[in-house]
Amino acid sequence: MDGNKFLFKKDGILLFFILFIHIVCWFAMKPLFPKGDPFVYFINAKRILEHGYFFSDSVQSHRFGVFIPQAILLKLFGESPYIINLWTLVSSVATLFILYYFLLKYINRAVAVIAGLLLSVNLIQVIYSSVVFPDIIVSLFAISCIYFIYKGRKEEQSWLKNSLLFVLCFAFGFAVKESVVLVLPFVAFIFWKDFRDKKLLAFQKISIVFLILFTLFVFIVSKIITDDFMFFYKSYGYYTVYSPLNNLTDFLIQISYKPVVWFNSQLGYIFLFIFSIPAFIDGIIKKDRFSSLESFISLYFIVLFLSLWCGSISVLPFGYIPLVDRRWMTLIVPLCILSAISIHKIILNSISRKFFYFLISVFFILGVLNTLEITIIRGTLFFGFAGTLLLQEFISKKTKSNYWIRTVLILLPFFILAIQFLRTNSNYVVPAN
Repeated sequence: MDGNKFLFKKDGILLFFILFIHIVCWFAMKPLFPKGDPFVYFINAKRILEHGYFFSDSVQSHRFGVFIPQAILLKLFGESPYIINLWTLVSSVATLFILYYFLLKYINRAVAVIAGLLLSVNLIQVIYSSVVFPDIIVSLFAISCIYFIYKGRKEEQSWLKNSLLFVLCFAFGFAVKESVVLVLPFVAFIFWKDFRDKKLLAFQKISIVFLILFTLFVFIVSKIITDDFMFFYKSYGYYTVYSPLNNLTDFLIQISYKPVVWFNSQLGYIFLFIFSIPAFIDGIIKKDRFSSLESFISLYFIVLFLSLWCGSISVLPFGYIPLVDRRWMTLIVPLCILSAISIHKIILNSISRKFFYFLISVFFILGVLNTLEITIIRGTLFFGFAGTLLLQEFISKKTKSNYWIRTVLILLPFFILAIQFLRTNSNYVVPAN
């Protein structure tokens, strides 16, 4: 932590620029009138406004954090597609703000700007900021939980405030979608580690109490409203995306290489995933008991990733997490943070040579494989990232270039990818079916 404070003039301009880019992408994507699940949330929002809302066994009917804010916006501004889908944009903008402030406070301004730019043009973030699925809203509350956990462990004197804010963010996230519980394995691990190191202070203790009280609250509300303590729990049993594995071979494929192959196909994840590797390894091997933000986020990423990976295995009649881009959205923010740290070190020439050449090698190998197995265009994207890294190496040896010029150079492929995606996939070009 370098003691950075939010400077309204400097950081206000930088943050405005980042948010402006993201909002331009939102308009370029063009929100449409909802269909499928988003239409169900829209109908529930309309029912609330018309005093016709009712419970049902569908999980979509009690994701209040999705359609109640949507109903408020509809009441205030009408029913155009831009207003219907505004809540997810607001959530995405709030995520950018929290990400920027989090990194500014505990790392530095340069990393905050790079991470903000990476998130602002991320394909998954842009797509789902323009349609009302709950996953992007959950991503906001998940990173908010992580922020207040980190802050609560750092600021012992503000234990009650940070604990309350952490649990409130978790509660709001749960009201949006139950998948916010995937932050709990990380919370359990970090609190257990604090307990083992005899650092289980008031923040951790009261947070555990608040989480227990929130759990009891959910069951009591369920009983009061439906006369069944288990109503909300049982409703997940009707979740129709459950897809059981057929045999042992399917199971082995699912837990081994299938998610890896899927990640390679996801342009909103794969490049961030590769850039995050150096920072992730540095964070995990540090002997700082996860007190630095780099180490803390590295631990959060690996626990969250393993939780999602295990959740992609169909062993229960609900809770199945399919290999669908939006279902893994909570990974995007920690990936942006770790990637920004790696990129910052590359620009400063402080990254180890083995990591630097490892990144170039991975991009080059994946470029070859994607060219052979998919298309030349897909392979070219990976070669483009390898090329910008090699250019960084050339520039650093020839001249002391301005930090931000080198930043623009290394981020350029991300912007080209976003522009090309919007040019060919925008709803202005390809109307949704």
